[in-house]
Amino acid sequence: MPTENGRTSGRGAARGEGHRILVVDDDPMVRQLLVRMLESTGYVGQAAADAAEARRFLAEQDFAAILIDVRMPGESGIDLLKYVAAECLDTAPVMVTASDDHGLVEVAFETGAYGYVVKPFRMSELMINITNALHRRELEMRNRDYIRELEEKVGRHRTLQRTIAPLEDPASAPITTEEVIGRLSGALSARDEETGNHIRRMSSLSAFLAERAGITNASPKDMRLASALHDVGKIGVPDAVLLKPGPLNAAEQEVMHRHTIIGHRMLSDSASPLLQLGASIALNHHERWDGSGYPNGLAGEDIPAEGRVTAIADVYDALTSHRVYRPALPRDAALAYMRSGRSRHFDPDLLDLFVDTIDEVRPDGEPGPEA
Repeated sequence: MPTENGRTSGRGAARGEGHRILVVDDDPMVRQLLVRMLESTGYVGQAAADAAEARRFLAEQDFAAILIDVRMPGESGIDLLKYVAAECLDTAPVMVTASDDHGLVEVAFETGAYGYVVKPFRMSELMINITNALHRRELEMRNRDYIRELEEKVGRHRTLQRTIAPLEDPASAPITTEEVIGRLSGALSARDEETGNHIRRMSSLSAFLAERAGITNASPKDMRLASALHDVGKIGVPDAVLLKPGPLNAAEQEVMHRHTIIGHRMLSDSASPLLQLGASIALNHHERWDGSGYPNGLAGEDIPAEGRVTAIADVYDALTSHRVYRPALPRDAALAYMRSGRSRHFDPDLLDLFVDTIDEVRPDGEPGPEA
C-alpha cells in the first residue's frame, strides 16, 4: 500500500565537504596563501580584496564561512563583521589579523566573530578555528530551524484550537461543514494547497461510503466533519519527516506513525460526540483488516467502522491525486490497486461496496456522476 510522503526543502550539500569560504584581505599575497591553504584541505576558496567586494560576493553566493582581515583600507573588518553577523546568519565569521590586541579580540567576539587567528599563523591553528566555526554554525543553524519549527507548530496548533472550539458547543456557535473543513485545511496543510483539497475530497468520500454502508453510529454529516480530522496529529510530526519527498526510513516511519496517537490524544478528552468520533478516526484510519496496520494492530471488525471507512476513502483519494513523487492514477487503476488489498488492507465488504458505487461520486468527492 502507498507510503507516507510529502515535500521538503533543505540546505543539501552546504554542510559537507567542499564548504565555500570567502577570504577578505587587502594583501594579495595573504589572500592567495589563504585560498591555497583552504583548497589543500578540501574547501573552496574565494578571494575578495576589500569589504565592498566581499559584500558583492555575499549577495551573489552562499558561504559557509568568511575569513576577515581586521585592518583594511576603507570599510574595516569589524564593520564587515557587523554586516555578516546581521545579514548572513548562515556564514561563520573568523577574524584574521596581525594585531594581537586583547581589546580588539573582545570587540570582535562581542560583534559576532566565531574565531580569531593572529598572523603569522600555523596552518593547523587556522584549520582548528575554521572547524570550530563551522561546527558552531551547524549548531546555530539547527537551533534556528528548531525554533522556527516550534513557532510554526504553535501557530498551527492555535489555528486548530480556534477551528475546533466551536464544535464543543455547536448551539452557541453554529458553523457549517464547509467552514470547518475550510478552517482545517488552513490549520493542517503543510504549506501546500493540495493537503486542503485532500481533506475535502476524503471527508466527502467517507461520508458517502458511510451512508451507503448504513453506518449507524454517525450520520453522513458527522462522518464528513469528523473524518476531516483524520490527520490532525501530523501537527506533532517534525517537518523533516512530514515534508520529506522520498520514502521514509524505518525510524522516520515510526515517527510518522505517531500522528495517529497524537491526533487521538488531542481530540479524545472532548465532551463533543463529534470530536470523539474524530478521535476514533484519527487513531484507527491506518489500521488494516489483517492486523498489520498501526498503531494498535487491530484486525477485522475490532477496527471501528469509522476507521475502516476512512481507510478506504483516504487511500483512494491519495491514489487518484497528483503527488510530487508520482502522477495521479486513473480511477480504474486505483480501484484495481485497492482490490489487491481486499481482506488484507481493507474491509472486504466495504471495499466491494465502494467499488460498486464509486461511479456515483465525482472526482471532487461529492455525490453525482463524473462529468
